[in-house]
Amino acid sequence: MTGGAGADQFWIASAEIPDSANIITDFTSGEDVIGIAGLGIGFDDLTITDGDLGAVISANGSDLAIVTNLSADVVANQDYFVFV
Repeated sequence: MTGGAGADQFWIASAEIPDSANIITDFTSGEDVIGIAGLGIGFDDLTITDGDLGAVISANGSDLAIVTNLSADVVANQDYFVFV
């Protein structure tokens, strides 16, 4: 997933866990947001860890996304997530 100019919304799950992790290639902290819809979860239900490519966002034991070139410490900010 690659956004355009300005603030982007990267929707990584909508009503179901994706078959494979979405790869977010150009997340800009403080500008972009990551969206999760229809899973009935919130920020406290996420696990964000460092992986080989970057920060891995998981829920319920399944990888939802990998944010390349950023560490888990950077991505693990509640302000960067939207839940509906």
